Amino acid sequence: MNPISNLPPIVDSTGSLIDPQSNPLAAAGSLPQANGSVAGGSSFVQTLTNAIGALSGLQQNADTAIAGLATNQGVDIHQAMSAMDQASLGMNLAVQVRDKAVESYQTLINMQM
Repeated sequence: MNPISNLPPIVDSTGSLIDPQSNPLAAAGSLPQANGSVAGGSSFVQTLTNAIGALSGLQQNADTAIAGLATNQGVDIHQAMSAMDQASLGMNLAVQVRDKAVESYQTLINMQM
């Protein structure tokens, strides 16, 4: 009895079936290319750049809200606190992702072949 034959069908992100005999990554259009990007998607560097840009935007929003609150430009305290909390959560997430990436790198480096 083949245990693989009991698995449910594989579908891609659009919901269409993928031939199990073919490479699922190739069928989904996400095979890595020689330049480090993924076919049919954005590169890792672009994704990382976008995430850092979003984090920077959260911090700029918090700075603007605090400045507006300090100069009495019609910013409510709850708006400023909400912007500061969003920036804080974004930074905490970025630190956790960085820590996991470093931990994964160290695990790979220490792996014996």
